[in-house]
Amino acid sequence: MTNPVPFPLARIKKIMREDKDCVVIAADSLAYVSLAAEQFLEMFIQSAHNLSKADQRKTVFYKDLANCVKQSDQFEFLEDILPKTIPYNEALEKKNEIQTSYYDTTKAAEVVDSKNEDDEKEDQDNFSEDNIEEDNLMEED
Repeated sequence: MTNPVPFPLARIKKIMREDKDCVVIAADSLAYVSLAAEQFLEMFIQSAHNLSKADQRKTVFYKDLANCVKQSDQFEFLEDILPKTIPYNEALEKKNEIQTSYYDTTKAAEVVDSKNEDDEKEDQDNFSEDNIEEDNLMEED
């Protein structure tokens, strides 16, 4: 007898248990989640396949999946997982921009920390001088 469910039910159950709100999981719900996942993947892959056919190809590439996510509102939630591909040069430029802005931010934080340390030292010096003056005034009395 063949398995009517395309995905391993134990794996689905393990994933569902990650949700703390899901205390009890009925056996039939596992089968329904498995079937829903299968239908979702069929719809997603069919959409990506249509894009590859539009480019006159038989093979579905990553860019087809990413374009599918970008073009369809129903797959919008996958944008973080399947971002649109960018050329290597653009990726390097973005990486350098991020590193530069991080360096600038870090450098600015160091300057602020240095200034705060100087201010604290100055406050301590002023406090010491004030105490010396008060001590001198008390001794004169």
